[in-house]
Amino acid sequence: MNSKSRTRLTIALAGSAVDPFHLGHLALLAALMSMDFDIIYWVVSGARKGKIPRVGPDDRVTMTLLAIPKKWLLSLCPRLKIVFIDAYGRNTPTITWLRRLHRWYPAAEVTLVTGADSVCGGPDDLKYWDAGAQIYEKWKVLVFPRVHFAGVRKLRKILKNRPNFSVVDTVLPDVASREICTRIGLGKKRWTHLVPRPVALFIKRNHLYGNR
Repeated sequence: MNSKSRTRLTIALAGSAVDPFHLGHLALLAALMSMDFDIIYWVVSGARKGKIPRVGPDDRVTMTLLAIPKKWLLSLCPRLKIVFIDAYGRNTPTITWLRRLHRWYPAAEVTLVTGADSVCGGPDDLKYWDAGAQIYEKWKVLVFPRVHFAGVRKLRKILKNRPNFSVVDTVLPDVASREICTRIGLGKKRWTHLVPRPVALFIKRNHLYGNR
């Protein structure tokens, strides 16, 4: 159903630490922009237990703004809304963002967007999330697999009786922030193809992630 034939507002909630912002993030946003969501919230996450950002919030905010096509942000009524408030403090739990969006848009359908590796084991994979069981049971979730993710068939089987879950056919590039940072820190040259060009230049210019 397209936006012209429905009346209910649809909202997607996605995000990342963007540490750094890479081509996987850009591909995910491009896929969401091609879908029928009325509003897409992208939350740049903050510090959370066991995952402290490698660089400061200003750097991650700048990389995000450099990477995202300006046409997505500068229209009179942009569908894409970038949220930076979490980047400057502790991370807001996903369930809090879901409830917040439901409160702001009580008549809307809110969908959480996540990677396949977050749910490939079913509800057990969400046990470390705040109110993870509630997310698994009650909220609509859109799952994106990555290239070379071997468990797509298994994932579809696990989630086949979960009408609130959908696994998309779009496959994201197999890119991970940890791999990029490791390559940079070891002085390897082959990492710039994994991030948007403006981000690569920013990392080099500011000597981020051990780049010299």
